[in-house]
Amino acid sequence: MSADGELQVRAFPIRGMPPATIVKLREAIQDQARLIQARVDNDSARLEVNVHEGTGLLVATGGKIYVDLVGTLVDAFNTNFPYARP
Repeated sequence: MSADGELQVRAFPIRGMPPATIVKLREAIQDQARLIQARVDNDSARLEVNVHEGTGLLVATGGKIYVDLVGTLVDAFNTNFPYARP
């Protein structure tokens, strides 16, 4: 198995992000992950994303390409949909 297929876990701070924006973010992650999965031909093509509201963290678990995808989308959403962070 290549390093790209190994399981990774990463947490992204989203405390203060409005619930409606979190829904849009999760939809964007799912849509893009499906596009990637259509091109990837192995079992490492999995992604799990969980929002831990008590900590203000979004946790991504999956292969490197998916965890990187989540990081890129969180950064883009923070730029396109600014919000006050506590």
